[in-house]
Amino acid sequence: MKQKGWLCGVLVGFSFCLFGCACEGYPIRFVLPKGYQGTFKLALDRRKGKGLQLKGGRYTIVIPKKGVLKVKTFEPLYIRHRQEAFYADGTRIPNGLQGDFCK
Repeated sequence: MKQKGWLCGVLVGFSFCLFGCACEGYPIRFVLPKGYQGTFKLALDRRKGKGLQLKGGRYTIVIPKKGVLKVKTFEPLYIRHRQEAFYADGTRIPNGLQGDFCK
């Protein structure tokens, strides 16, 4: 009997992981300085980092000129979401950021 309970627990857990990832989070828009080239980084700093604010149905993350933004949490990035990137002047950045992502 214990084996059946254990197996049932594993199946429920597996189903939750499988279908839980299908839940869609809010879209994320990265805004970079005009003409920015190269990579950027989000660094976790729970005390001094910037809080990610949900406005207008999406998270907008503005990357500074140095390319490193300290944030309080990565929470919005942990679930499946759509993301896109723009320069500060509104020009879309054509790259691999557009699309669906799931950790």
